[in-house]
This record gives sequence, structure tokens and C-alpha cells, in this order.
Amino acid sequence: MKRTLLFMVITVAAVLGLAVPASAAPHFNGEVAWVSYGEYGANVSGSVSGLGNDPADATLTASATYQIWCTLLSGGFYALPEWYYPDSIVTVVQSDSQTLGVGRADFDLNVELAPPAPPSDACPYDGIEYYQLVSFDSPTLAITQNGVVALTETYSA
Repeated sequence: MKRTLLFMVITVAAVLGLAVPASAAPHFNGEVAWVSYGEYGANVSGSVSGLGNDPADATLTASATYQIWCTLLSGGFYALPEWYYPDSIVTVVQSDSQTLGVGRADFDLNVELAPPAPPSDACPYDGIEYYQLVSFDSPTLAITQNGVVALTETYSA
């Protein structure tokens, strides 16, 4: 009887031990680099691991201020002044995500923020409009699993 009871306790403990999911310990591998590209936006790149067995997403969010610049057919370019076009400076909240996958392996991340499309009628004399980045405010990278933030990093822009 004692052996049967001991066998049952050991069996139940073993089954419960297998049913407990492996814990995750997410962390960045070295430096996760924040790079701003002027008119082309910005990105974060690096590596993350220790995500456990749940799928994960990397989301980069920042408030960005852009100014419209015009390129003339002659090749010159200039910043469009606010007195000429009142909406020449805009601030937008941007966000982009990347699915990292499942498992304990290292995952490379490369999340980008691209500038928005400028209005097509802003520049005089058939100039070509584009947004030039003025600044980013508190760009933040968040690694989430099952809707919960597992890891976060805020950069000084």
C-alpha cells in the first residue's frame, strides 16, 4: 500500500512537472541600435533571445516631427516655410511591428519607421515634395508576448 501510494505521488509530481511551461527570460543580446535616417525615417536593429515558447512581437513607436522640403526641377531644394504652407511642419505618432517567432533561439529584429507621404500640392513651380525628419520624441521598442510587454527600451533621439 505504501509503495502504491508513493508510486502515485511520484507519478503525479512528474506529470505536473512536465505540464509546467518553461519560463521565459527575455533579454537583448548586446546593444540594440537606434538609428535615425533624416528624410528616410528611422529603425531599431539588434537581437533578442529568451522569449520562451510563446510567439513574440517587436513594436517600435515614436512621435515624429517632419517638415516638408521641396526639390525643384532645376535640382535645388529648400524647406517649405510655414508662412507659405501652414501645414509644412507635422507631428505624427508612428508605429511598426515585426513578428519574432517562437522558441528559445536568438531573433534578429529590424523595425523601421518610414516618413508619411506629404501632400502633393505643397511645393510651388511643380516641385517634388518630401518630408525631412526634424525630430523623434521618446522612441520606444517593446517586445510583447500574449499582449503583455515582456521587455522594453526607450531611446534618446
